[in-house]
Amino acid sequence: MRDTNTTESARSRLSEDDDACMLVEGHKPMIPEGEYLARYLWHDTAVLFAKAHKVVLHFEICEGPHTGTRLTRYYRVKQLIGKSGRNGKFKLAAGGDLYRTLARLQDVRTRPDRISLRPLRTIFLRVGVRTVDRDRDNKSLSEGARYSIIKTVADGR
Repeated sequence: MRDTNTTESARSRLSEDDDACMLVEGHKPMIPEGEYLARYLWHDTAVLFAKAHKVVLHFEICEGPHTGTRLTRYYRVKQLIGKSGRNGKFKLAAGGDLYRTLARLQDVRTRPDRISLRPLRTIFLRVGVRTVDRDRDNKSLSEGARYSIIKTVADGR
């Protein structure tokens, strides 16, 4: 026979701690807008919404009170090669934002299939950070739902 007292006390504890078991997945950091010195960490490849081929560059802030904060920058690419995931392969378009950024940072003019992310690992970059304050429907986000993204990447030397 079950002891109803222990069952009732367990239920009352759960209802009191409902907020304690709520997790928010994919929390994004929020830092003030401006320019920061950063370093490139790695990249991911992904297919978003079943058709948009993306490369996600991961950066880490290297100066000031926000040192260690990690931010991302998404770029559209022409095609993913092989499986998507960490350090996946991809094909760039010559007119795409990622190709133009890499050509400017590396000060080269080369074919899109010959440019590499590898040189980014050895240099400091100057990243422009902005705050996302509107959602995809152009509705204002509450203070707690706002987050920072990288809008520009430049040479930090």
